[in-house]
Amino acid sequence: MPRQTRFGLLLLILVIFALSLPMMTAAQSDPTPTPAPLTEVTAEPEATQEAVQLPGTDRPEPVDGGALSVGDTLEGTLTESEPAFAYTLTGEANQTVRISLISDEFDPYLVLQDADGNLIDTDDDSAGNFDSRITYTLPDAGEYTVIAQSFAYYNNSGAAVGAFTLTVDTIEVRRIEYTQEVTAELTNDELAADYAFTGEAGDSVIIRLDSPIFDTYLLLLDDSGFELTSNDDSGGSLNSQIGPYELPYTGAYTIQVNSFSRSAIGEYTLSIDKADMQPIAYGDTVELDITERGGTFFFSFEGNTGEVINVYAESTGTVDTDLAINDPYNYQLIADQDSGRRNDPEITDYVLTTSGTHTIVLDVISGTGSVALTIERGILPSLDDGAQEVTFSSDGMNPTRSLVFTGEAGSVVRLTLAVDSDNATGSPNISVMQAGSTLASGSGSYVSGLTLEFSVYSDGEVLVSISDYSYSDLTYSVSLETAE
Repeated sequence: MPRQTRFGLLLLILVIFALSLPMMTAAQSDPTPTPAPLTEVTAEPEATQEAVQLPGTDRPEPVDGGALSVGDTLEGTLTESEPAFAYTLTGEANQTVRISLISDEFDPYLVLQDADGNLIDTDDDSAGNFDSRITYTLPDAGEYTVIAQSFAYYNNSGAAVGAFTLTVDTIEVRRIEYTQEVTAELTNDELAADYAFTGEAGDSVIIRLDSPIFDTYLLLLDDSGFELTSNDDSGGSLNSQIGPYELPYTGAYTIQVNSFSRSAIGEYTLSIDKADMQPIAYGDTVELDITERGGTFFFSFEGNTGEVINVYAESTGTVDTDLAINDPYNYQLIADQDSGRRNDPEITDYVLTTSGTHTIVLDVISGTGSVALTIERGILPSLDDGAQEVTFSSDGMNPTRSLVFTGEAGSVVRLTLAVDSDNATGSPNISVMQAGSTLASGSGSYVSGLTLEFSVYSDGEVLVSISDYSYSDLTYSVSLETAE
């Protein structure tokens, strides 16, 4: 063996021996093995503990499901390796298609894209029972993409598995015109119905959907199938009403008739009309001559948050009317039927919670004759002037009564309600607010009185709102005092 090789081997042995001396010494001084530090644990996670994919992270792409034609019904199965399928749908311009994704094993989710991959529409539960349905009028002839997937896959929270059925068919889009009323039926084969109409920009429309059988739901769609507005129960009871709604453009619109559950069936009545919106301002009285039974009158007024208003509809006793106030978004704020004289409706001391153009809706239920509609700025009774009385009736239409007082920052006050009649009880609900913040609230059931003690936040007006749910004829005496 050459000298250089022997010298290298000897040097290597000396290095190994030097490195092993500390470990040998430690082993001799402490015969108990020392456990490895926790920071040195490098065990791999179990294969079943997969990281949850958050929105925006990578996920498996949908599998190409092939061609899909109108009239097709396809059966498929989502698996862990194939969590979604993308189908190419060829359609015609102005063709209205209904795409349904049904499964008993997972919560389906549908996506519709155009030929460039741009999102057109999505749906989760419109077919009822967690199933998905998209109803869309194709704007152009050509190819579209339908993605069948689970809700979990769509939200990157996993990939549900199971069998599904995907169907595509065309539906009839019926025509409806202003002043027209249509009676038809939702069935198991047609759980939703579409009606097309043409309107002009600035038209104020009223769309009503009534059914004696199911809870109705209305949607108004633009000419691209996007939702403009919707409604559940503004038509009274479980019926729906959209409007008065001002159309944003001249052209085609679609009304979609649904049940709230998206699965109920039965007869319905749909109507559409242009609302004759009359402007009205505080201090005005409008005389109406009712010559035909039925009908609805609409009045618009400008109101601001915090304003107190009174609205009266007074007749000669021969016309039965209902009264309601809608906010600038057409949601009903308050309604009344018979609280006024001769069982006429009235809304008194109502405090507006929004600013903008509000709508007064006066429905003629029956009778002919004259009706005077008046709107005025209300002045709330003030507890600064001493105890006040608020009265409620047994007709079931009990609007909220409001009072005010001047608050002083840091003061502690005691508000007391007492039923005026001996042995009588009520079910009051009280809310005390200042500058949009709640200072105190309380309620009682069949009590002879109720007391709230609270601190005032700042100097200025404090609003006291009182309702009663005993549905009896009674009067409360309301008083305020400084607490000791």
